[in-house]
Amino acid sequence: MGIWFGLTLLVIGSNSQLTAQTDYNAHLWVRGSIELQTSERWMFRQENYVRRSEWLQIWQSFVSRSVVQFRSPASMLWTLGYAYYLRFPYGAYNPRYTHADNQLMFMHQFMPRLFERVQPLLGTRFEYRFLEQQRNVLSDDSGTPRVERYFQQLSRVRFHLGIFYTFNQARTWRYEVFTESFFNFDRPVHRLKIAQSRIMSGFTHNLTPSVAVSAWLLHHWLRPTSPQDEQNYTLFLAINWRIKTFRESKSTTDLNEGEVR
Repeated sequence: MGIWFGLTLLVIGSNSQLTAQTDYNAHLWVRGSIELQTSERWMFRQENYVRRSEWLQIWQSFVSRSVVQFRSPASMLWTLGYAYYLRFPYGAYNPRYTHADNQLMFMHQFMPRLFERVQPLLGTRFEYRFLEQQRNVLSDDSGTPRVERYFQQLSRVRFHLGIFYTFNQARTWRYEVFTESFFNFDRPVHRLKIAQSRIMSGFTHNLTPSVAVSAWLLHHWLRPTSPQDEQNYTLFLAINWRIKTFRESKSTTDLNEGEVR
């Protein structure tokens, strides 16, 4: 437990020293998700995000993600899926036009239970992206420039490290804190730098055995190792509904342990 907590604090502390503060945007993310659990090992999950920026004045993005999840053994979760992002211009250094981002993802999460109420999270997520780009080209007829859009193939990996603490024996309240770092594979591996970094903490409450609501506060760094540093804060609200189509045994894991964040 001490080792896991120390690692989380170390990553959080190192992230906070990465960059100067250059730009802030206040965001609100709202997510609704539904899970169809067909057995103790298999689950299908659909989630949609609405993300607003600049104190809710403008769009940041809309996200739709569909995944298949498999748990084996009980402390490991494997996820395979597809996500569609419709991204809008926001912030100081993002593209100044609306563009699409299609992602194929594979994720592994290791979530052993330490003691009765403590559960660490160690995860790795690989994303293969088809990201819409924009460039100016000359028209064949008049020679005047025009805008052409195309899709660029990119890939990145995301690392998660965190701790969940359950307050009561019924496991209806849980506190969560974790950090996440993004690495883009657009340069040689030995020159990879952190492209994005997040620290997130908040609470999850199980309203019923199948419905949970969550509220987190997220501090987000964009390009933290470059002069184009941008930081923002996000209030992240979520509701999750799990439908089980089998008879649950005592070994079934807790609600929301399989979240794709």
